[in-house]
Amino acid sequence: MDSLDWVSACSLKSLWADGDLIVNGNLGVGTSTPQAKLDVNGAIRTGAGQNFKIRYGSGSVVFSSNLLAHTTATYGTVSFGHRFSSAPTVIITGTQNTALVILGLIAHAQDITVDGFTLRLYNAHSAGTGTSTPYNYNWVAIGE
Repeated sequence: MDSLDWVSACSLKSLWADGDLIVNGNLGVGTSTPQAKLDVNGAIRTGAGQNFKIRYGSGSVVFSSNLLAHTTATYGTVSFGHRFSSAPTVIITGTQNTALVILGLIAHAQDITVDGFTLRLYNAHSAGTGTSTPYNYNWVAIGE
């Protein structure tokens, strides 16, 4: 019997390790049902003494109407699913297919609040565009 086999049958209030702590499987902090290698329900505090939260998601929009050259259009509000204490930094990346790369679309977040942001698409191309092909995007929000 391994020296730590008894831990699975116990409920620990704290765990201290002098050296490496190796976890085989998922580790949950603030959750009893971790869904990933590290699943944290709450803020993370760094060595610099700052708390931060990371939220992420993805989505897609279809714009079948013509988006004029060098114009921006709003495509709805995205919710973080968790409230930040102040407006976070939001990064959006497009997972564009070949047709959308040719169209020259740029996604950005506007009106960022503690709850979400407004998704905007800018047509950087010199002509108007419209397509039934979805524009797929990922977003990451980092803040307190």
